[in-house]
Order: sequence, then structure tokens, then C-alpha cells
Amino acid sequence: MLQTLIKSKIQNPLAQRRVAQSKINIISWQYLRQHLFSISPEEATFARRGFHSSNIQTQQQLEQIGHTFLQGYHEAIANPEPETLIPQLNTVTTELRGFAFEGAAMGLALLDILTPWKSNRVQMFLADAGANHIYMVYVGMGWALARIPFSLEHYLTQLNQKTAKKQTLSHPLYSYQPNPKS
Repeated sequence: MLQTLIKSKIQNPLAQRRVAQSKINIISWQYLRQHLFSISPEEATFARRGFHSSNIQTQQQLEQIGHTFLQGYHEAIANPEPETLIPQLNTVTTELRGFAFEGAAMGLALLDILTPWKSNRVQMFLADAGANHIYMVYVGMGWALARIPFSLEHYLTQLNQKTAKKQTLSHPLYSYQPNPKS
């Protein structure tokens, strides 16, 4: 009976079209996310930033930190679910891993703020391995907040309300109170 049901679904052109369309939608959203939110690796170079260094080793180390941040950021944009994201971040060497988590937090916060259908990615991240890098996660969130050109009152209030229910985190971002309207 199950085989008959499966066979009828496969032979049904409308069902095939729906499956194909859903795959296109998924692929399109991932493609759009990666291209809309992409940051060029060149942004992490001294040349692009206009920095000068007399010590090439220090320059290379700082550029590596920037590239690791962007690696975490791009990984979060491509795979924002913790069960996919965290194993990828954990492949980064121990001494640079915090920077990957920082970049991932920026990516997750941007997705939380800019996409209307889900806004708890940062909380899910902090409830998992992000808690091991909590300071870097907060810094990454700050980078995201700094990039947004419009009011964040709704996002910060929502973040505060969700966190107040759990009462597990203590940070200035989570104790945000909107200014009373005069």
C-alpha cells in the first residue's frame, strides 16, 4: 500500500511540480541570503582598511582573525540552524574559534533583525555552544546592531522579553528599555 502511494505521488505531475518548486524556493532563499549578506574577504585585509604595518607577522595574524570572523559570519548566513552551524564553527582552530563564533553571531543577529519569519536564532545559538563564547557572541551582535540603519527598538524589546522569561543572561543589550514617548 505504501509503495502504491509513493508510486502515485511520483507519477502525479502536479506533485512532482510542487516538489520541484519547493526545492527551487529553498535553493533561491539560500542563494539570496548568501549573496545579499555576503562580505568580501578583501574587507579583512590591511590594504582595504588602509592600515599600515611594519611587522608582517602581526599583519598576517590580524588578517587571519578577520578572515576567521568572516568565515563564521558566512557560515551562519549559509547554515543558520545550530545543529548545522556549530559543527562547522568547531572545525576552526581553538585559538581562532572565538572569532568564528563572533562572526556567526553577527550573521545570526542580522538574519533575526532583517527576516520576518524567525527571530530567535541568536537565542538558540546562545542556548547551545554559543554560551561557551558568550562575550564574543555579544560583540558579534553589536556589530550587527551597528550595521542596521533603522530603529532597533522592536528587536531589542523582543530580545529583552524573551530573555527575561529565561532569566539566564545578564547583559546591557538584554536590559534595553525603550524611551517613553513624550
